[in-house]
Amino acid sequence: MKPFTFTIIAWAFMALPLHSQTTEWQQTNGPIGGDVNTLVATDTGTLIIGTRLDGLFRSSDGGRTWTHIQDASSASFLFNSVWDMTKNSQGHLFAATNYGIYRSTDNGDTWTPFYTGLTDRNIQALAINSTDVLFAGSNTGGMFRSEDNGENWIPINNGLSALKMRSVAINSLGDVFAGTTEGLFISSDNGNNWAEISSGLGNKHILTIFVTPEDSLFIGTYNGAFRSGDHGANWTKLVGPFGFIQSFARNSSNMLFAGGGGFFFRSIDNGLTWSQTLAEKLTFAIFLDLYVTPSQNLIAATFNNGVISSSDNGNTWEPQNTGLTAVDIVTMTQTPSGTIFAGGNNGLFRTQDGGENWSRIVVDTIGLDVRFIASSKTGRLFAGIGRFLAISDDDGESWTVADSRFTDRFPESIAFGSGSDVYVGVYGQIFKSTDGGDTWTELTTPIPNTRVQAMGVSSTGTVFAGTRKNGVYRSTDAGTTWVEVNNGLSENFDITSFLFQPNGDVLLSALDGVFRSSNNGDTWEQQGMVPSRGVKDLARDSGGNLFIAIRGAGVAVSEDDGETWIPINSGLGHKDAKTLLIDDMDHIYVGTRGGSVFKTQFFPTTVERAEGELPKTYFLEQNYPNPFNPETRIRYRLSSATEVTLAIYNPLGQLVRMLVKGRQPAGEHTVTWDARDRAGKRVASGVYVYRLSAGEFVQSRKLMLLR
Repeated sequence: MKPFTFTIIAWAFMALPLHSQTTEWQQTNGPIGGDVNTLVATDTGTLIIGTRLDGLFRSSDGGRTWTHIQDASSASFLFNSVWDMTKNSQGHLFAATNYGIYRSTDNGDTWTPFYTGLTDRNIQALAINSTDVLFAGSNTGGMFRSEDNGENWIPINNGLSALKMRSVAINSLGDVFAGTTEGLFISSDNGNNWAEISSGLGNKHILTIFVTPEDSLFIGTYNGAFRSGDHGANWTKLVGPFGFIQSFARNSSNMLFAGGGGFFFRSIDNGLTWSQTLAEKLTFAIFLDLYVTPSQNLIAATFNNGVISSSDNGNTWEPQNTGLTAVDIVTMTQTPSGTIFAGGNNGLFRTQDGGENWSRIVVDTIGLDVRFIASSKTGRLFAGIGRFLAISDDDGESWTVADSRFTDRFPESIAFGSGSDVYVGVYGQIFKSTDGGDTWTELTTPIPNTRVQAMGVSSTGTVFAGTRKNGVYRSTDAGTTWVEVNNGLSENFDITSFLFQPNGDVLLSALDGVFRSSNNGDTWEQQGMVPSRGVKDLARDSGGNLFIAIRGAGVAVSEDDGETWIPINSGLGHKDAKTLLIDDMDHIYVGTRGGSVFKTQFFPTTVERAEGELPKTYFLEQNYPNPFNPETRIRYRLSSATEVTLAIYNPLGQLVRMLVKGRQPAGEHTVTWDARDRAGKRVASGVYVYRLSAGEFVQSRKLMLLR
């Protein structure tokens, strides 16, 4: 059996680094789902989906599990919504994105962007005719055509009185149909000339176009669906499909399907009559695209619900999101019991095992758009969801809506004061509760009509409110009076978070970086040069290291209290970071735009000490690795020689192992704990506490043993 060891570094002889940074991000197993716009099947049967926030995913098992198609320098899908996809006769794939058209000639393994000739690169829709001529409908530039496999494009807008394209389709005769926000158009000469065919449509905002092999034409609008049997000369509104319809499909038995905002419909007579298949609305699901598999199952790309499938012609649906981590996460919190919640525009998610498993929480009466989620010290949860403030007292199992005055105010931020005080920021106003959230009072403030998107309360009770356009407001009397405190802040007032230092300093993150106030907000000073503009969140670990989440630039750390910032993005596949959470074991979680949640632990960067220099403070570092099995290293620093004990305790406070006991010199020390059997005593899996006592200095941290 290997005994514990410790090493004393002799500073007097040479300068040595403390240790190198070992931060490596790992994507957690969720939250899963996201907004899926489109799907296509390759010639080999592989399914590829295009998402709103996270590029492309692929499934080789019929949609049961998904893997992310990694971005390449030549074809980055970051910030690049994939709105539509199609395939030509050679099996080449084409993807319509915000930044042009991408082509893959190897079943989606690699992609090449093309945009020569595109005066508007925001492509919304694609279609291809029998001779492999491509048509692309753009967001504001109308229609484009390519006759060389997508490499070059020309605009074809003659006769188009509306240029905001939403759908393109082609019938067996080669007629091209263009659905716009202001009508439906047809071209019978390959797009050279267009004529409007919207007469008889109750709503001219065309969401989707579908053509059957017999050339029956179906369109979906915000006012139901319509059918034409004469190429659009006359239209009949379909009886049955109501609301807005965004997708159609037909199986080998000639059964037609139509999907919209939570409702699904079916027709067995070529669209003459329709029946609703779902007894109840599929909560918050919008059917954006439909695909019929060779086995005649239905797979749907949806907004808010990821990928769902049906094996009974749409009567029932099941999620198929394993591996699909395309959720937008903008807020996170941890309860006193250790449960972590994450939220965004796809709803609220919960994990009780550090991100290994996530469950989705859907509150039908409230919605999905989570602006913030926060836990009080008692474990009461508060969530700003859409236009409601929701409260849960049972770890998110059930929710109630707070004071009706929040309705339509869109709660944006929250802070907890002393006792039972709670502050919530809404558009242009702040509410306060003095009883933990049971009742609320609307405070009188000078805040203009702007989003109050950050709030915080210092240890002395000062309340800070950060706005979108007007900077910071402060109250030193628990919200009774407020003053604007922007001295030293940049003109781009986009305030996103507050953090209060142990020494009383106030830190805030904003569009232009990180700012500090050492006088309770009277004046502010910018802290260091952040890697990029757009700091969205700010956090601190137990060692005093500061972390920022940056829009489009990932995460950065400062080990010197904000003077310098260093990116730590190894393994972080999604650099659009939105929110940070550091749990009670110093695990760092970052919520990303479209990449769900990543997790890591931070270990400081290399620091050189001058010859003969001793540590200036006592400090106990987080063990590494953590979790571990069976060994982990514990480092600590002593600024002077002293009596030292370093021990491991179980959650009940019982001694598990004494690692160090005796006098030690100043310097850095490293101890290895081997948790394997010793003298017949097996150390079980679980969370333990290790505590360093050095003279009057005492510090504890948690570690996790996994068997």
